[in-house]
Amino acid sequence: LRAVKLPQLAAVASIGDALYASLADALADAANGEIVLLADIELDAPIVIAKGEIVSLDLNGNTVVYNSTTQGEAMITNLGTLTINDSIGTGVINYNYTGAADPSYGKGNNTISNSGNLTVNGGYITIANLRQHAKYPIDNNSTTGDAVLVINGGHLYNYNTSAIRMLCNSTTYKNIVTINGGLIEGYCAIWMQNPGKNTVNGQLTINGGEIRTTAAAYVNGSATVAEVASKIYCTIDGEGGAWSETSFVKITGGLFNENVYLETAAPAVVEIGEGATFNCKDTIFIYSN
Repeated sequence: LRAVKLPQLAAVASIGDALYASLADALADAANGEIVLLADIELDAPIVIAKGEIVSLDLNGNTVVYNSTTQGEAMITNLGTLTINDSIGTGVINYNYTGAADPSYGKGNNTISNSGNLTVNGGYITIANLRQHAKYPIDNNSTTGDAVLVINGGHLYNYNTSAIRMLCNSTTYKNIVTINGGLIEGYCAIWMQNPGKNTVNGQLTINGGEIRTTAAAYVNGSATVAEVASKIYCTIDGEGGAWSETSFVKITGGLFNENVYLETAAPAVVEIGEGATFNCKDTIFIYSN
């Protein structure tokens, strides 16, 4: 008899000296240290970071893609603590959704759905879709717990709609987004949404980074004030909704290439500091009561 050596699966991730044939295997050992990707990965199922779990992921210049036609799912659901790094600088997280449109906004698809603590230090995070409704690179959702998002670097991109949606949907839990750096790019870069069902705790702070629109009318210079797409869009959807006294929008820095739009009944506190730079048709244009 002749011994035959079976081929081993190539490693796609590492934690220290340990090698893993799948991202799922590495996630199971995430408590042992930072996961470093070693190759491009195509997921065959969504990822869930459970409550209490702590995961640090270095894209290391590689791409993680998930192809799906399923409505109402996220590529990554974070209920715990997730940090995304990219030590090389060319890393990508892409949710390629090719399913049916959802005009009712009832079955959202997100690259990352965050209901825990999420920090983005690097990486290009996007959702590739031809559907404009309820499809976001990051959906910060405080329906079931405090949703805390910090952006220190990287690039969030969504051609069709918001790059970040803040679903402020709780009388108890906070929805906190802090932008310290990176590029936030979407038709509407940030949507701070009060669904109009609850008094909500929505807190948006922009200390740095760049906020940019994909709206063609503005990019090509043809937009008027009335037509300009919103960069930061604060809304109350439905009668009887109100922002809580702890809700606010504070802009202390950053580069803005488009106007800021606050719909009627904006958060109680709106502060615009001198550290921000506005390259738009009006220095700043705010709609509010």
